[in-house]
Amino acid sequence: MKLAIIGKYGQLAQAARAYSEFKKIDSISFSRDDFPMQRQLCFDVLESFKPTHILVASAYTLVDQAESEKGLCLALNTFSIGALSSWCIHNNVKLVYPSTDYVFDGSIGKYSFSDKVNPINFYGKSKMLGEIEVARVPNFIIARTSWLYGIGSNHFPAKIVQAARKFKELDVVDDQIGSPTYVFDFAQRLIDLMQGEFKGIIHISSTGTASWFDFACRLLKLKSIDVKVNRISTQSLALPAKRPKRSILLEERWSDLGFREMSYWEDSLRDLYLQYNF
Repeated sequence: MKLAIIGKYGQLAQAARAYSEFKKIDSISFSRDDFPMQRQLCFDVLESFKPTHILVASAYTLVDQAESEKGLCLALNTFSIGALSSWCIHNNVKLVYPSTDYVFDGSIGKYSFSDKVNPINFYGKSKMLGEIEVARVPNFIIARTSWLYGIGSNHFPAKIVQAARKFKELDVVDDQIGSPTYVFDFAQRLIDLMQGEFKGIIHISSTGTASWFDFACRLLKLKSIDVKVNRISTQSLALPAKRPKRSILLEERWSDLGFREMSYWEDSLRDLYLQYNF
């Protein structure tokens, strides 16, 4: 496998590059800004490198800002993906596109890969449209995940720890339910899957479910930080973008595909803490 990674500095791109190097996979990467702004140059490099697989490891993910930056959101999550899909069709390359639980509206709670999508915010809509573009490619993987987090300062764990060290009380939403997924777990499973014959849509998220309140409390307990955490509703925040209330991604095919289930979300969070102690 020769892997081209669209993305260079984000958590997913770095995790994918690290794991591909560990697996001794020949790979190159572009920054997110390179592709939309210098598309032909990137295509020239791709044609020279001749990848067998392309992983889109970057996206516009600012859910609330997407409501007022629709053009930029579409450029990154949809239009550039359409151009990349056409290139992959022409060059017989497998295209791998991480997507999100936000393509669902949260009304039924638990979602199989074959369930009908119905996004309720613009970010989710842009990812749905990206999925449609990717599905034009004969050999593709759409890998939906949920509540992806890493160790960077912009990720939920670091934000909670920083806030807990600054304030005596925290307000955390308790009426959104999902599966917090550590980015390296996701990248590892995705690249392992890419090395096989699978194609189509798959859900890759941690086992188990939590609210953001549960996630915060578990993290603070691991860090031995004693601070009061208050439950609040999503509605009380008056956010620009709606969120699905319960968007749990089901995947029952792992054993058939030769994999064990994904790690339980609390186990991955504990392992992250033990490894980095952020």
